[in-house]
Amino acid sequence: MNRLILIGNGFDLAHNLNTSYNSFLLGHLKHSFSGLQPTKSYQSGLFDIGIPIHGRGFDFDSLIDHCYKENTLADLLENKVRIKGFAYPRDVYTVSLKSSFWLHLAKQCSLATWVEIENEYYSQLKNIISPPMHRSGKGESIKKLNDSMGEITSALEAYLYRLPKPLRTDKYSDLFSQSINLEEIPEMSAVGGTIEPSRTLILNFNYTSTPEIYLDNIRNSGNFSINYIHGELQKPSNPIVFGFGDEVDSHYKNIENSGINGCFDHLKSFWYTRTKNYHDLIKFIGQDAYQVFTLGHSCGLSDRTMLKMIFEHKNCAAIKIFYHGNTTKNNFKRLTEDISKHFDSKAQMREKITPFPYCESMPQANQVN
Repeated sequence: MNRLILIGNGFDLAHNLNTSYNSFLLGHLKHSFSGLQPTKSYQSGLFDIGIPIHGRGFDFDSLIDHCYKENTLADLLENKVRIKGFAYPRDVYTVSLKSSFWLHLAKQCSLATWVEIENEYYSQLKNIISPPMHRSGKGESIKKLNDSMGEITSALEAYLYRLPKPLRTDKYSDLFSQSINLEEIPEMSAVGGTIEPSRTLILNFNYTSTPEIYLDNIRNSGNFSINYIHGELQKPSNPIVFGFGDEVDSHYKNIENSGINGCFDHLKSFWYTRTKNYHDLIKFIGQDAYQVFTLGHSCGLSDRTMLKMIFEHKNCAAIKIFYHGNTTKNNFKRLTEDISKHFDSKAQMREKITPFPYCESMPQANQVN
């Protein structure tokens, strides 16, 4: 029996990496403002920034943090935020917005809200496809949305590349080396005992290389491999896959039938053909029975096409959830609900999801090893 480990953004967050989309939006804004001097400007496909003479030496990081806490990032981008000691925002900075989608994301970004860029993109795409806009207008709107998504993808890659390298957490070395407890496998629970996985594939949905820090510390690491299914940072041969991946959604057929160019530019299925990563995954799950570990993956709809294939496959023997929190307060229930959305047969879902008493809390970098 093999093991398939699904690595999601929660895995990087557990290593104290600021990889949430909120952190990215804030980090990109701060980086864009940083180092700007009067007569020098920042320009991108999302927005331009100019700094007048009064803006010299201004603490823009603090301003951006304040706007985030007050849910006024959109006001910052629209030059409406009030700055103490100045009559007008333009006395300190000017922003020229080029992307309505970036402004939309800024409006969603606050302490109380986690922005899901891929979901927001798909929602915008569906809104454009729906009537009553004229077809030519829809094509232009989709082009603008796709241009913005392309700029955001590049900015996200640059932001992630600037992050510090994470430190190893010993508990993950133990977790990756776990034997398979046969009591967790429905068809083998009567046998009992443990066996070692023949092969382990880490399916990394992140763009970072965090799992690699454990390869030298894992028992039987020669049987481990990593599949960067969504691409790798600064690696043109394995480009970033950033978009939406739910072909089961009821609106997907409308997108297919629209006949408008650009509808599929940021739908994941059409990016998977650019590398052999997806085919390597198919070969792995077709080889033998496998146990799934979910580590920091929300199992949300943006990866529904792939997750449905993994979970419903006849070789998928069990799905073990590593939840965030402790045994009394955690996100286990929400994760089971999200996983259930990828099953047509709820009976099969209930059989495959490992019961809570066998599941474990995800180690966190700030925990004592």
